[in-house]
Amino acid sequence: MMYTEIRKLLNRECKERKDLKIRYIQTEENNLIYWLTPARLAQYKAGTLDRSTAEEIAIKRAVKSVDTDYERMAARLDEIENAPDLKGISITVEWKKSRTWGMNPTATVKVWNTEGRVSIYEGKASGCGYDKESAAIASALAHCPEVSKLLCNYKEKALRKLTAAERKTAQNRDLIAYGSGYCVIPALEGGVGFSCHETIFKKCGLKRMAYSCTRNSDFYAYES
Repeated sequence: MMYTEIRKLLNRECKERKDLKIRYIQTEENNLIYWLTPARLAQYKAGTLDRSTAEEIAIKRAVKSVDTDYERMAARLDEIENAPDLKGISITVEWKKSRTWGMNPTATVKVWNTEGRVSIYEGKASGCGYDKESAAIASALAHCPEVSKLLCNYKEKALRKLTAAERKTAQNRDLIAYGSGYCVIPALEGGVGFSCHETIFKKCGLKRMAYSCTRNSDFYAYES
């Protein structure tokens, strides 16, 4: 599937970020200073570099930073678009006790794709005050192109059903489900609870094939 609508959103976000940085540099001294190199800042403070020229230099650096981020995200979207489809996924979460943070999870995720390749990803979480299991799982799947493709396919189809005006304000939680991230490229969020991840899996066409829970581990398996 070609991500026509997602790419439009990415292009729009890139332009909006550039416009915002330019406006802040032109109106807020701190933002102007932030984007000047140490040498240029010294010249600006000494009065040998006028504000108009300083703005041009700062804007050029700020815009370049946005372009660099955009190129990285566009490359990531290319990778996702060309990735094989997801066939199955298994998630093993093992819990170990920490003196400081209590029980901490390590998630090991195996992903099978339609080309017969199996990839393994690992994620960990510690601390307290949030759902650590979903954080570990989200960390493990953050760079898995097959899972990202599952979410992007669903988002692209949902976007195509909307009007142009509706696409401008639609969020991932509206298009997919809560816990699918806030960026143009959707991703599983950590700390939201695994039930949110499972809702996303089901909406995107995965069926739970196995589940088990022991005192120190959890296991989930899904197939497309």
